Amino acid sequence: MTAEEKRNRLIALEWEQFQKVQNAGGRADCQDEPDTFYQMRHAQYCAWPEYLLDSFARDLEEAAAEGRNLIAEKYAWMMKSTAPAEFEAIRGMLKEPDAEACALIDEIMAVYKVWTREYVRRYPAIASGGRPEESTSDSLGTSIETYQLGELYTYSNRTLRLFRDFTKALRAGGRNLAVMIVEDSMKGYGFRDIDDAERTISETERTQSRT
Repeated sequence: MTAEEKRNRLIALEWEQFQKVQNAGGRADCQDEPDTFYQMRHAQYCAWPEYLLDSFARDLEEAAAEGRNLIAEKYAWMMKSTAPAEFEAIRGMLKEPDAEACALIDEIMAVYKVWTREYVRRYPAIASGGRPEESTSDSLGTSIETYQLGELYTYSNRTLRLFRDFTKALRAGGRNLAVMIVEDSMKGYGFRDIDDAERTISETERTQSRT
């Protein structure tokens, strides 16, 4: 199986669980948009090495065998910041991370926050149309920080260890995963690369401001 085939398999597993997510207001429109879901999740996994794709696919399969839905749990963990009172009401239904997982998540997020700041500084036009940067701005929409935390809370300790090592290797090599994810997303919209997208969006904004 190629890396792309593994990405597609992982996205298919997530889509299956996403279809089973029960929302308070009924079925969400995005649950009927497989193409959009695929594009967003493909961007998420564009840079992942095969061993990491394999590990999280295993997490999803093992969770399903236990009757758990990691996609639903991801959104539930986001509520810790976006809807604290509602989160406390459902917290007992979630699998709490142990001390090792918490330490790994803290280590990963320390790097990811740096990446996010770099991304927002280098690509302000793109960033202005996306999620807020930090959890303190969740009132404006679920932030990059809160979304990433929600993802990490669903990873097994095995996957967290691999992801921690992956982030360290990327950082040591001067690469930014936040930028890599957005770049894959921009290519999905037809741009040549993230710099092309930033120039085009900036020029469009300047033109609109003059009219």
